[in-house]
Amino acid sequence: MTDKYGTYRNLCYQIEGIKQKTPETCWCAALEWWIKALKGERPQWTQDEIYAQYASFAVKGRNNSNMIPPKQYQRLLSEPKWKANVEFKQPGFGANYLNDKLEKGPIIIGYWYPTGGHVVVAVAPSITYKDRYMVMDPAFGNVRAYGYGKFSSYKEILIASPT
Repeated sequence: MTDKYGTYRNLCYQIEGIKQKTPETCWCAALEWWIKALKGERPQWTQDEIYAQYASFAVKGRNNSNMIPPKQYQRLLSEPKWKANVEFKQPGFGANYLNDKLEKGPIIIGYWYPTGGHVVVAVAPSITYKDRYMVMDPAFGNVRAYGYGKFSSYKEILIASPT
């Protein structure tokens, strides 16, 4: 039996993790890793270039840093150059939904809560850890194994998958 996620799972070892440069620019670092992983015709920008282009989308958050509101991140990722299907999901959208999206490649997951939010890139289901996903987390700048509940229970959940 073939591993339908194997090619994407290997990206965790082939592409170095990207650490966000400020406490609230995970959205830039996640997008940089995602476009490196998918290659193709997307602009190969760094998080600094992404921030320079989209700083006006951000708002001042904790520590006077620049976080991005959910609707603004949706607007950014919906631009044709990123070649992404972007949608909001309600909490508890189901692991099957996530697995189906991951069959086409890594996905950006943004989740927001009353005091802030975070953006990560889910890469593939984990083989080592049952019911967990390999996720590039820009807060740490590396891939970690997270359970589905890590990002499926918040009020606003943005999913961006490759087209």
